[in-house]
Amino acid sequence: VMNVSASTYNNPDLVFEPLSYPQTVTISTDGEYFAVGTGSFHSKAGALFLFEKDNDIPLWNYTNENCVSPGSEPPFSYCIIKHVSISANGDYIVIGSQDHNISLFGKESNIPLWTYKVEGYEISSISISASGDYIFATSRDDNYTSFFFSKESNVPLWTCDYSCLGDWIETSAMSDDGEYIVLSTESKKIYLLNKDSNAPLWNYSIGGDINAIDISGHGEYIAVGASYWGEPNATLSLFEKANNTPLWEANITVNEGSLGQIVISSDGSHIALGSINFTSADTNGFKNNNIHFFGKESNIPLWTYSLGENCYCYARSIAISVDGEYIAVGTENDGLYMFNKESNMPIWSYMANEIFGQPVVSVGISEDDKYVVAAALNLGSMDPFGQIYLFDNERIIEENNEEKSNETSEEEESGFCPAEITDENKDIVDDACVVPTDGTEESKGEEDKEILPSVSFFASICIMLIITFRKR
Repeated sequence: VMNVSASTYNNPDLVFEPLSYPQTVTISTDGEYFAVGTGSFHSKAGALFLFEKDNDIPLWNYTNENCVSPGSEPPFSYCIIKHVSISANGDYIVIGSQDHNISLFGKESNIPLWTYKVEGYEISSISISASGDYIFATSRDDNYTSFFFSKESNVPLWTCDYSCLGDWIETSAMSDDGEYIVLSTESKKIYLLNKDSNAPLWNYSIGGDINAIDISGHGEYIAVGASYWGEPNATLSLFEKANNTPLWEANITVNEGSLGQIVISSDGSHIALGSINFTSADTNGFKNNNIHFFGKESNIPLWTYSLGENCYCYARSIAISVDGEYIAVGTENDGLYMFNKESNMPIWSYMANEIFGQPVVSVGISEDDKYVVAAALNLGSMDPFGQIYLFDNERIIEENNEEKSNETSEEEESGFCPAEITDENKDIVDDACVVPTDGTEESKGEEDKEILPSVSFFASICIMLIITFRKR
């Protein structure tokens, strides 16, 4: 593990504010649009905002209100829009709210194309395919039902609950093409399904509490993170869609901690995840908080980065580019870090708000790696606001490279050795051309200066004596 300082960047290209309790942000593949879900248990409404990348005024917003739990003291709101997914070109946006609703929007209007009401409790995950044709969601209703929709209708193409798996579904991930869905369940299993049926293709018992799952763009690879009660190591497992035998498993030390979010690149080449390592004896934050980066070929990490020790500085959110070239990490202690796959040295970082505290709760990267978007909360201020930050990753990297190039040029020797050093050329003379001295001449000169007055005084006396003698 090597912990190195990043090139801190202090100038987001756009800042979108104020937003009331931003919960999640998602960016279209082409980087032209991004959608933000907001709300909290203490706010009377949640909201969905749709932005264009070049404008800090939203195209539109949708308010989710009148969903305060009756009879609760104080009244707690279930209007939070916590789960948002956007199609590749930004034409469609789907949300899952804690008042049991799944709603699909077109980018042209804040009026839902359709809404589906789930009987029971909140939506726990939601995904839309790159084309916008398919939507998959899981819920915490009485049967922990999952739903597969076409964009054309709010009538599910099929559902899956306890009766179809004999298990309680907890969360899900869908491939970008909408062909495959991976589910995790309460009994510590994962199931792989395709879009044509709720009958699993296969299942696998992980044996530990499943912390996070993800699936590559065409469903070729599935990454699963799990922790085990009483065991110091968590595991990252990588599967191919063809069968339920892991390609490999990696042990990650967490002691009494767990793994955080896991992301796999769309092409399946790389996996990034966060870990929280602590014991009950740790009273000053967590013992160690790491980012781990793997290639699909090996269970040995390509690199690991320490976010810090004895601090609450774990990764709240992670995003990875389509080809695994770049990784963005948002942390609990205000940081946004940008990595290149080649090194655990961040290529740049941004501190959201060190005064009030702004955990970076959600991040996203466009397909061409050009744009990075991040959502941050204002936890320490009196106002219930947060910001959305947009960065031009390509421009930041170019500027950093130019600065490094200029620094290198200044450090390089000029190679210019003139026959004579003058006031006109002394600034461009190579240092190697200047013959160093040991200070002898300078010290000798100083000694001569000290001797000269006494010599002159003695000579004057001698001349006066000679003149006097001649007069006699």
